[in-house]
Amino acid sequence: MDKLSLGVDLGGSHISVAAVDSSGAILLKEVAPLSRNEEHDRIIDQMIDMLRSLRQNPGLNGRQADRIGVGVPGVIDMDRGVTLFIPNLKGEWRGVPLKDRIEGALDMPMVLANDVRCFTLAEFRFGAGKGSTHMVGLAIGTGIGGGLIVNGKVHTGLDGVAGEIGHIIIDVNGPRCGCGSYGCMEALAASPAIVSMAVRAVRQSAGATKIAEYAEGDLNKVTAETVARAARDGDFHAVEIMDRVGFYLGVGISNLLALLSPDCVVIGGGVAKAGEVLFEPIRKTLKATVHTAPLDKIRIAAAQLGTDAGVIGAATWAMASA
Repeated sequence: MDKLSLGVDLGGSHISVAAVDSSGAILLKEVAPLSRNEEHDRIIDQMIDMLRSLRQNPGLNGRQADRIGVGVPGVIDMDRGVTLFIPNLKGEWRGVPLKDRIEGALDMPMVLANDVRCFTLAEFRFGAGKGSTHMVGLAIGTGIGGGLIVNGKVHTGLDGVAGEIGHIIIDVNGPRCGCGSYGCMEALAASPAIVSMAVRAVRQSAGATKIAEYAEGDLNKVTAETVARAARDGDFHAVEIMDRVGFYLGVGISNLLALLSPDCVVIGGGVAKAGEVLFEPIRKTLKATVHTAPLDKIRIAAAQLGTDAGVIGAATWAMASA
């Protein structure tokens, strides 16, 4: 019988827990809202309750999961199973012994991983990267996270931090990033940067853009999705923004291609839902900047697993660690 593991994807606004088999199929899944103002002890208790409920669910037909994988959006100590820094949750989860808490409560072995590394593993095994050998995973949303697959395995590097693609520096004179550097890909091309460019375009265009219309006339409602919609409808200012974002991403990816020469780059996250208005300028930039890697052999693909990638990857990570 196929192996079965439990996966947890801790997001900024939700917790997803799922029972996943070795084919990457989700047998059962539960999703619960999460407040960023909750203390970490309360959130961990919620995770434990959800895992316990899932493990006892009759829908598993008596099948027993033997391991737990947890993906979190931040910096971790993988060996000790301790979170070091989760910027979008209260208290930043500094030094929280997540592995000890969950293993102690459920008497099951647990592994801890970064959420985008989990996304990358899931897309490599079961999604858009299936069949590749060397892959780069890129998740673009409020921030930009990444993951690396080298010779069929997740490459975590020294202290498990390899893959922080969002902090590749694109422009040394660019805006300051949350990491402290200037001109990082995340500072230039993540959702907040897109929104900032869009709001500025609305204010400077004297109404000559659909962005404000699609945001119902409220600049506080402008999102990356709003800009992408306007770009798909041919709005000049929105197209210009998405072209600029695609250029920044393309420059970052071109550096990765020169360094790693992967056979596949998978791009996911909320911003990637923009589709071709984002992917076309990325490809255009790669054609102009990649001269050493065999670009004609490298697939640039949209992620396929959607919001399930994180929880599938966490469970798969647990299986791989057995």
